[in-house]
This record gives sequence, structure tokens and C-alpha cells, in this order.
Amino acid sequence: MSGAFWGWALPMALAGVPAALLLPALARGRALPAWVWGAALALRLVPAALPGGAVKGAVAGQALTQTAGEGGQALTGAAFRLAEGPALGEWAFLAGWLWLAVALALAAWKGAGWLGFQARLRRCRRPADEELCRAWAQVLGRPGRVWVLEGEGQPFVAGLFRPALYLPRNGEREERQDWMLRHEAAHLRRGHLWLKALGGAVGILYWFDPLVPALRRRLEEACELESDRAVCGGMGPEERREYAGLLLAFAEKAPGPGGSGFSRRGRQLETRILALRRGGAAFGRRGLSVLALALVLACLPVQAFCRQELGGLEEGSRLLQGALSRPENFLPGPEEEAGDLAEPEKLLRLEWPVEGYRYCSRSQVSGLSIVAEPGTLITAAADGVVLAAGETQDQGLTLVLVHGLEPDLSTSYGHCSELLITPGQWVRAGQPIARVGQTGLATGPFCRYQVRIEGQLYPPALWHPDKLPQLENDG
Repeated sequence: MSGAFWGWALPMALAGVPAALLLPALARGRALPAWVWGAALALRLVPAALPGGAVKGAVAGQALTQTAGEGGQALTGAAFRLAEGPALGEWAFLAGWLWLAVALALAAWKGAGWLGFQARLRRCRRPADEELCRAWAQVLGRPGRVWVLEGEGQPFVAGLFRPALYLPRNGEREERQDWMLRHEAAHLRRGHLWLKALGGAVGILYWFDPLVPALRRRLEEACELESDRAVCGGMGPEERREYAGLLLAFAEKAPGPGGSGFSRRGRQLETRILALRRGGAAFGRRGLSVLALALVLACLPVQAFCRQELGGLEEGSRLLQGALSRPENFLPGPEEEAGDLAEPEKLLRLEWPVEGYRYCSRSQVSGLSIVAEPGTLITAAADGVVLAAGETQDQGLTLVLVHGLEPDLSTSYGHCSELLITPGQWVRAGQPIARVGQTGLATGPFCRYQVRIEGQLYPPALWHPDKLPQLENDG
């Protein structure tokens, strides 16, 4: 669950921040369509269908911590020791489970409330008369279920798969019943019930995000304004005032079991009446809606980055799990054997790790000594996960990256002065991972760069043919 939280929920919440902050500013007092706010909420669920690799990544990171031990016990031999552990600490690991626990509790609470709501409806409802059913079918354009509720309240529709209209019986038939029917029919035709259900699901999953409730309020407000617009289209000033009076009359009555379109301390009611005074629902022009949708879609590159990182966590977890089962194939050992593969460079593409180097040793099977100024950045030669980092007797401060399994592929970087990453962390090719130093048995500042396949060493020059002339001349 830690990986699901840090690799999906939290990045997706960050990806939705631009839309949540800029959409209200873009509207500038004019209501955006409900589907725009629904799209801003749905944006957070787009990567939900991706494999849960982040979960496995967290498990693998935890396994690495257990292998290392609190004191950094030796993984292979007495010289090489792990660093403190993966990037996800214990508190971050627990945060994922806290997120899941609260989300499940909220889902259970919402589910219990919905069941109670349905039970109350069944107790106080009765079938409507035929005249009311015919009127509802005429407005809706198809037959629909209609129930009458005893007591005061406001009309509402409920039910995603079998929606029904509920009309409170307030002692006498409302004079403007056709307006109520048209308003509720607009909710069904425009899919407002599904949009609100989407908002509820996002609210449960992103309970920690303070911007989600604001988006949901905007969505609910837009749904009511759209339905008001469907009723008031073509109305004159007098009829709009009468419709506003009807809204006020409903607001003064006790809320029914279906909730209220006048909630949020009366702010929705105020917004709706002001929209009626301006001659309708005060919706922006089509161009404004298109611009708002473009703003929502502009968050997709952020989500693409999140997808990439989630895929990296999944790959990193797979590599870690395999490497921890046979660490001798990846880490520097006391006995180094040369490999016998004919074309090992075809198994993996490697980038040059030290761009600011001065010169290198000759091409050797055991590796390259890349001489550079102290503190020069060392970058990852390929995408991979940090298996281990620590001190060895010969190569000093050393990093080991795992790049593949079956065959086992790894690179190591020795004599570093500083490590910029930690075990369990996923890195991309070209990402800074360490700095050139003079640790271990080194007579000067350089990086000892080695490539291993199935535990055997191969000359790094095989992966860097463009460096060969310089290697031969400077050797």
C-alpha cells in the first residue's frame, strides 16, 4: 500500500493541482459546465488501470531493509556494506496503510449511510398517481418511476441504474410542478447523478487532498445551474422571479432525505438566484468551456510522467527481488572472472557515466579508471535500481546498479566521494548518482567503472566504441 500511495495517489493529486486552482480563476464568476469539473476529478483516476507495480516496489524495498539490518550487515563478504536502506522510510511505509485504512473507513461509512437512506425511503414513500407518472414520462421523454414522500422537503432524483423521482407531499400540490419535473429531468438527461458518484469516489480515494472537496462543490453547483438553465430557458423577468421564489420556498423547508441543492451554508442558493437575475444560469460561452477542457488536458503530461515513474517502480521491484535472491551475481567480489559472451554489448545499452573526465586507463576486462576532478558528477549508465551502496576495502565508497535479470546485468561505480542516491531507489539513465572521489585504494580522484553479466566482468569499452581512440591515446 505504501507504493500505491506514493506511486499513484499522491502523484495524481499533485497532477490535478493546476486544474483545481486555475479553473475557478478561469471562470471569473461564470459557471463552467458540469462535465468540465467532472473531467478535472476523473483526471485523478486515469492511471488507476495501471499494474500495481508500486506495491511490489515497496515490498522489495522492505525486503532490502531487512536484508541490510539496522547496523548495515555485510551482504557479500565483510568489506561491502549496505547503506541505510531504500528511499521509502518506515514512516512513509506506514503512510500508505494509513491512507488505505481511512479510505476503507470512509467507504464503509458512506455505504452504511446510503443503505440507511434507502431504508428511510422505503418506509416513507408510496407510488404516485397516474397523472403524475404521465407528466413525468412526458417531461423525461420515457417512462420513469415516481414516488411521493410524506412530509416537507424538496424534490430529487436518486438511483444510478434505476433512477426514480421523489416528490415530497407538502400538504397540497405545488402550483409549478412542471418546473420541478423539468429541473429533475435535466439532472438525469445530463448524467449529473453519475458525475456526482464520480466525485464521491474521488473524495474517498483522495480524502487527504483539500482541493477535492472544492472541486466537488463546484461540480454540484454546476449541476444545479445547468438544470436551472434547462427550466428557465426563454423565461421572462417575471417568471424568473417566480422561479427564484420557488427556490426560496424549498430552501426554507426542512431538507428531505435526498439532500439539498441549497447546501454549503446557502451559497448554492445565492449563486443560483444571482444567475437567474443575470438572465439564466450565467454559463460561459463555448470558447470558455473549450479553454477549460484544454486546461484539464494540459495536466496529462504530468500524468504521463507519473505513469513513467510508476512503471519504473514496478521494474525496480522486479529487479530488486531477483537481485536479492542471488546478490553474488551483481556485487563486487573477491574473485573476478572474465566473461565469455561473444557480443555482450547487445544485451544492454550503456551511456558514458562521467562526462567531465580528463582521461581514462586503457580498456581492461576488470573495468575503467575514469579520471576527473574531485566532485565531478557520476551519472547512471542505464535505467536501473540501486542494489547496494557502501565501503569496500579496495574501491572505497561504491554504488551498484541492477539493470536486468536473466541475464543478470549490473554496473558499479567505485572510489566515490559522495553518494547521491540510496539502495532501493529507481534511477534513470543519465541521472546523477555520485561524485568522483579518492576513497579506498586510490592514488588520485577517479571513478572505477565496471560492468557485470551473470557475475562475470566485461570490458566497458565494448559499450563505448566512440571512446576507444581516446582511451588508447591517453592510456
